[in-house]
Amino acid sequence: MHAEPPGTRRRVGRWPTIRRALLVLCMAALSALFFGICLPFFLLAMKILPSLSYAGVIYVLVGGLFGLLFGGVTSAVSLSRSDRPVTRYYAVLFGTLAALTLAYYVAYLKFEALQHV
Repeated sequence: MHAEPPGTRRRVGRWPTIRRALLVLCMAALSALFFGICLPFFLLAMKILPSLSYAGVIYVLVGGLFGLLFGGVTSAVSLSRSDRPVTRYYAVLFGTLAALTLAYYVAYLKFEALQHV
C-alpha cells in the first residue's frame, strides 16, 4: 500500500461536493413541498385543522419552513457522514416523501373532498 507523507491532504474534486449540494437541495425542496403544501392542504380538507382566514397561509409557511429545515439538515448530515454517493437513510427518506407527495397528488385528482380547500 502506498502511504501518504504526513501533513499532506488528499485532493478532493469538485464533483462530490456539487453532487452532495444538489442532493441536499433536492431533498429540501421535496420536503418543503410535502410539509408546506401537501400536508397542510390534506389536513385542511379533512377538517383536522380549522380553516380560518390567515391560518391557512400560516400553515403553509410554517410547514414549508419546517420541511426546508428538516430536509436540508437531515440530508446534509446523512450525506456528510458517509463516503457513499447516496446513503440508505437519504434514499429511504426521499422515496417516502416522493411516494407520499405522489399519493396526495393522485388523491387530489381522484377525490372531490380534497379539491374544496
